[in-house]
Amino acid sequence: MGTFALRARMLNGTYTGHRADGSPDELPDPARLYSALVQSACTGSTAEWHDGRLVPSGASRAALEWLENNPPYGLQIPRSVSLTSEPPVAYRKEGLIRKEAGATVDKTSGKPTSDGVAVDGAYAFTWIGDVPAEVREALDALCADVSHLGEALSPVVLETEDVTAEGQHTHGEWIRDERVSRFTLGGRRVRIPLPGRFDELEQTHRENNPRKSPSAARDKHKTSEDSVRAEVPRERIQQQRYVRPRSIDATLPWSHAIAISVDALRSHEGEPASDAEGIPADQRVGWCVALHRALARRIGGAAPPMITGRYGSAVEQPPNRLALQYVDRTTLQATQHSHVAGAGGAFLLLVPGDAAGDDLLALEHALVGLSELRSRYGVASVHVSHRQVPCRAFWQPPAEGMHRCWATSPAMISDVRPQGKTWTLRDSALAAVGFTWRGGRGMDEAMAAPGNKYRNLVAYVEEEFDTRVLTAHRLVGDGSRYVHKLPPGGVAEPFTAVLQVDAEQMPPEALAAVGQTRHLGGGLLVPVDMPAPAMELTWRGTDD
Repeated sequence: MGTFALRARMLNGTYTGHRADGSPDELPDPARLYSALVQSACTGSTAEWHDGRLVPSGASRAALEWLENNPPYGLQIPRSVSLTSEPPVAYRKEGLIRKEAGATVDKTSGKPTSDGVAVDGAYAFTWIGDVPAEVREALDALCADVSHLGEALSPVVLETEDVTAEGQHTHGEWIRDERVSRFTLGGRRVRIPLPGRFDELEQTHRENNPRKSPSAARDKHKTSEDSVRAEVPRERIQQQRYVRPRSIDATLPWSHAIAISVDALRSHEGEPASDAEGIPADQRVGWCVALHRALARRIGGAAPPMITGRYGSAVEQPPNRLALQYVDRTTLQATQHSHVAGAGGAFLLLVPGDAAGDDLLALEHALVGLSELRSRYGVASVHVSHRQVPCRAFWQPPAEGMHRCWATSPAMISDVRPQGKTWTLRDSALAAVGFTWRGGRGMDEAMAAPGNKYRNLVAYVEEEFDTRVLTAHRLVGDGSRYVHKLPPGGVAEPFTAVLQVDAEQMPPEALAAVGQTRHLGGGLLVPVDMPAPAMELTWRGTDD
């Protein structure tokens, strides 16, 4: 079955657009594409003169209605990177002459420029099946008159294409989820036009551009005028979920991460941080707690439980929520995403694969404009990366002949109290793995079996999840810095462990964390590669 595509080639290799709140847009979504085609239909070479106005031809109108009823089946999105961490501001005359404080002022306003993204390929919107020939022809004609997508700073060549070659990936990088609802979890959400979108835009245009010219008196310049920008209607716009054709393994605790690069660290007095590598191990939980509070504060009182961790008594708490981790610059060199490293490393916001769309939107709003983070240890200059980091492909793969194991960095805290005198650090580490992957793989059933549920969980993780603890050692020193909160009667007892987890459960390149502090800077699983003989020598090395 062939595929019809609209392909957008950005002539400058960049895309610049803005959302309704003024923040930079990540990609030209189907709604933006539709608006560009409406502009072409109403003002381009195919438009017709009717009753003193340019209007779309019958063929163009039919093609636009077809787009309203048939959102793209697939999206192809090139890799992108932000052009600048802090876009420059251009100051321009507004065309307003106002009287302020007794003086006549030619008003000047500032607007961010060059806050788009650089891309390494073309965007494509694809449809499979039988697209009517007349629609293809009309869209091809409309594409010829589209000069840019988003701002005029991102000129484009928009063209149609029939994709029929054998073996070519015809459905796109992301495909439309037919079962979507506002409560559907995960995926990527973009705006699509709904039936009636053209009528909505046309009505708004007529209201803002009346045919009757204003009288000379009404058109007279006033010194109290303000710039007025027409509000773009959004009633006939909807969020649509797109997913990968071969979805990321849903058994991973987190599906992707958002990187926040740390550009500089300094004390509260303004002195540069003494640790050139970034945040010391015993401060990472504290910094992640500060970031967590900053996100909740920027969202306000309606921050979702996925971020706050506060779930109502009637709501079953998921095994994982948003996890905040810090990775230093040196460790980031062992990943596939070293570009996210700032001079002081980077924070990673690990997002669960079942996160609701509304929760993701709240998190996105909290990150807009985030440039500074304060903690009890100092101040960090940061910037948010526009690219998501897949948790399944984070670390570099192990070298040939080496077996991948996992060390907990900087330390981990047990999820449960010791279950009797025979409970060991090894048991705590295995239970922590179980709590992270809880909710699947039969772990809840194992805990519901007769006997001590935590010992049942340990046995299940070891036998069915194919996990073993090579080493486990208590951390010497003040353990309070490695934990944020403990249950009543709990004691801060941080320890480090080296784990071996079956590759089917934890792929060698995957990103995850374990332990009670996995959501706030502790228990990050960092790869440790070793040959098989070394693994046997270190197995069961504990500090109990």
